[in-house]
Amino acid sequence: MKTMTKVLTLVLMGACIMMLSLGCPTTSSGTRQLTLKETSDQVEDAMLTYRNASIAGALTAAQTEGIKAAYKNYKTAYDAALAQAGSGKNAASPDNVKAAAEQVIARVSAIP
Repeated sequence: MKTMTKVLTLVLMGACIMMLSLGCPTTSSGTRQLTLKETSDQVEDAMLTYRNASIAGALTAAQTEGIKAAYKNYKTAYDAALAQAGSGKNAASPDNVKAAAEQVIARVSAIP
């Protein structure tokens, strides 16, 4: 009985180690590239939060202007990338679009 318990413990430990070492699927660079659609979805989620906060009167004028400016910058970069991709939203988001999206999301995330 003790031998069976040891064998079962070793098998379970081996399975856990194997599962931990496999991790999540990634690209060769270590992170999965977001598509333009996924980037857009993330920004639109943030903008919904912004609109709700704006309706509730929870924003200062500086916050509103900062978010509007960040979104305008994002939208310009996104539209250019979408045009370059031939309107293919499944194309990878270029670095400038990702950076602009991160600015929008960061500004919205700063809303108390």
